[in-house]
Amino acid sequence: MTDDYSNDHGYKIVVLGDSAAGKTSLIMRYTRNLFDQSVTTTIGASFVTKKIVHMKNEVCFRLWDTAGQERYRSVIPVYCRGASAVIIVFDSTIENFAEPIQHWVDFAKNNADEGTKIYVVGNKIDLRPEETFESISEYLESENLKLFPVSALSGVGIDRLFTEIANDVCRCTNLPQDEFVSMIKETNPSRKACC
Repeated sequence: MTDDYSNDHGYKIVVLGDSAAGKTSLIMRYTRNLFDQSVTTTIGASFVTKKIVHMKNEVCFRLWDTAGQERYRSVIPVYCRGASAVIIVFDSTIENFAEPIQHWVDFAKNNADEGTKIYVVGNKIDLRPEETFESISEYLESENLKLFPVSALSGVGIDRLFTEIANDVCRCTNLPQDEFVSMIKETNPSRKACC
């Protein structure tokens, strides 16, 4: 299931992480600017699409939301193939978030294509605003990864995360570079590709 979007400025982004880390809520906040407390657990995987403009180029993100439960992990590597970026989401309110981060970073490196960008996202910072993430900072530095604290509930940090992703993946395909990234169109959750 390798997807090649390089000719139409489309990019596959896979979201990984433990169950209840907030992967679906992160995607919903970014693509539809809403938060639904009644969101159900993802089974297998699903995707939504969103179009943005990056320096006058229309770019399409296809965001794959994967299940965090152990029983689905054997199929997740299929979704990692051909990804331009992998987002690893963890719940910043749990006591030991270092362990799931290390697990999913290793998982991404073992299953995504070489050169795929990895972004580590600490969700639910609205519940722990003073969290400094000191326990994981040294590990992230050693892996040359950056931490993005976000709140899917309030939307804090979401734009910064996806702006960086857009700049990175577009840079890899030689699109014109600029810090300005803005939304031009949202699409509803769908199994049809927008690009």
